Amino acid sequence: MEEVQTILGIGCGASSKLIHPDTGKIENYLNPKDPKSYNKSYEHYTAEKLKKLELLYSTTPVQ
Repeated sequence: MEEVQTILGIGCGASSKLIHPDTGKIENYLNPKDPKSYNKSYEHYTAEKLKKLELLYSTTPVQ
């Protein structure tokens, strides 16, 4: 993933790359490849990505 933009991977074995809009810091997140593990925890992984996106792209300063 050489792009310079945030990429969201959804699904089993997918990878996401979140880039801070000001600093350019990159954080990678990998979903489990095993379907059983993914199905057991996909809500957790999705919620974590949404929280991080909210922090990165919120127009309201985080306290």
